Amino acid sequence: MIIYLLKTIACSAVFYALYHFIFRKEKMLIFNRFYLLGSLYLSFFIPLLTFTVKTPALRTEQYNFSSVLERSSFPEGVVATNNGKLWIYLIVSVFILISAFFAYKFIRNFRTICQMISRNEKIYFSYGRIVLIENFKEPFSFFNNIFLNKDEYKEGRVEEEILIHEMAHIRQNHSLEILILEILKIFYWFNPLLYLYLQAIKMNHEFLADDAVVRRTNDSLQYQQLLIKCIYVNQKIPLASSFYFITKKRLIMLQKKFKKRRVFQFGFLLIPITALAIYGFSNKKMVPEKNYESNFAFADNSDLSYGLNDTDKVKVSEVYITDSVSKPVSVEDDTKRVRPSKYSEVTITDVVVQGDTTPPKPLPPPPPKKVKPFAEPKYGQGASKEEMDEYNSILNELKIERNGKTSYKYVENKSNRIYEIYRKMNKPQRESVVSIPPPPPPQKSKKPVRFTPPKIVKDEKVG
Repeated sequence: MIIYLLKTIACSAVFYALYHFIFRKEKMLIFNRFYLLGSLYLSFFIPLLTFTVKTPALRTEQYNFSSVLERSSFPEGVVATNNGKLWIYLIVSVFILISAFFAYKFIRNFRTICQMISRNEKIYFSYGRIVLIENFKEPFSFFNNIFLNKDEYKEGRVEEEILIHEMAHIRQNHSLEILILEILKIFYWFNPLLYLYLQAIKMNHEFLADDAVVRRTNDSLQYQQLLIKCIYVNQKIPLASSFYFITKKRLIMLQKKFKKRRVFQFGFLLIPITALAIYGFSNKKMVPEKNYESNFAFADNSDLSYGLNDTDKVKVSEVYITDSVSKPVSVEDDTKRVRPSKYSEVTITDVVVQGDTTPPKPLPPPPPKKVKPFAEPKYGQGASKEEMDEYNSILNELKIERNGKTSYKYVENKSNRIYEIYRKMNKPQRESVVSIPPPPPPQKSKKPVRFTPPKIVKDEKVG
């Protein structure tokens, strides 16, 4: 789990660095919006990917440590104590306390907005409603609600650009994105990149709303003057989209122009960056390739018998295991049981059989394979008597006898008719008539070769 969390932080850092140093300097508002959200979600998904990588099999020597472990004992200082568990409980407790603090803060802010909506006057319009609040100087929006100063709205001192700006936040569902990130912050508060993402997404929301105002009014200069008037007002509602949010950067972005070519260039740049992130932060499962060479290891109670009864014992003085890698292994004066592997050749010398010396029983033969019979052909429901007579008469017309052999010629209309009648016949009817051969393959039409007459040359007299 800890490795996964570290990978998500590192992956989000790579994606945010790409935005901070390249993307945020260009006026690509819609591109940046989807990039910020998509890259943040990808940073959680990429560390969950697992790829299987095949590696060449390496031969390893196997040892039997059972006797060593029985004779050895660990010192008291090496034995694990409950201190590790106490540290785990402490870390989990700190995580729960900090997450509870952020959850309380989120609920308090959400409850404050709900109380502002329920306790104040509301004016409904097609896209939502305007909430009028007394002694309130900061216009902002939250989902389909626009919060304005009551006196300024009644007296008509609310600029049209502010209403268009907040309407852009409502139509583009900016509050939903902020709400999701605030909920994510409750459980993922230890990731410093999450706060940078939240700040960048809020800033891009303001750029999008400012661009909507300029497109609607076609007066960028007047809107910039309105932003300068509001430069000293601070934001107070974390969950909302406020009009007075970092005015200086918004003024700089209003003066830039959108370049469609840059969007395609940066879009192609994302392909190798995403591929490198997947390669670097995904999981790799190393699977060794299949190696059919034997890899024997002798232990105290290894079973090396093959084809012998349980009461039989084989006393082996030397055992040679030969394959492409293994070396001869010598076992002296020990009672062993030999079980050769499928791909190794075992040679046993000086074998003395104690007990029953009868030869081993042969292995039972394998069970016979069951062969499925061919399926019977499908028959028709039966042809009528008139069709049977028609079949026999047409068959007699097509019959040809040469040199004592009977064959049938192919006539398209008549042959197709007897094929049709034959398909209708049931099993007894087909057994009572002569079966017909299949039609011949269609012959390719040969184009006539055009004859070219030779050129006639007049004889010249030689005089």
